[in-house]
Amino acid sequence: RGRIALTGTPIENRVQDLWAIFRFVAPGYLGDRKDFRERYEAATAEGDPKASAGLMERLRLRISPFVLRRTKEQVAKDLPDKIEIDEWLTLADDQAALYASLARSGLDELERIREQQGEGAGRMHLLTLLLRLRQTCVDPGLLEIPGRKDSNAVKIDRLLELLSERSENTGKTLVVPYEI
Repeated sequence: RGRIALTGTPIENRVQDLWAIFRFVAPGYLGDRKDFRERYEAATAEGDPKASAGLMERLRLRISPFVLRRTKEQVAKDLPDKIEIDEWLTLADDQAALYASLARSGLDELERIREQQGEGAGRMHLLTLLLRLRQTCVDPGLLEIPGRKDSNAVKIDRLLELLSERSENTGKTLVVPYEI
């Protein structure tokens, strides 16, 4: 059974990310984490730039049988034109009510945490609250609230409409969602 990993820029970000990818694709090929870190990360961080460049070149050669790299410039001619569709959607009434309720109770809880534990204590709660609010906008079913009936998911419904329209024309679509 084979394994495939896809990534944008592993070695440009952190060389340790490359080890994690190879741990999945070819376990043991780059050694254990400690050995890899000592050999590549520490050496490139502390060492002589020429030696570091040579070390990274040896690493590149070692992984080259496993790597297929294509830049945007190389494949741009083969890609269809990019179509961006930005739409502002209004939450369904039940979604909006749930959002408002979560925001209200979440902010009340945040205030309680700050009063009891200090100003910085509520950071994790705030991040969790923001996640829950975003989930509510996408699909309230993501929240798994016990006893809650299914709610409308305006964003999902619209996405399914768009995908249906696109599949009739091309059959291939890449969706990159984001929230504001």
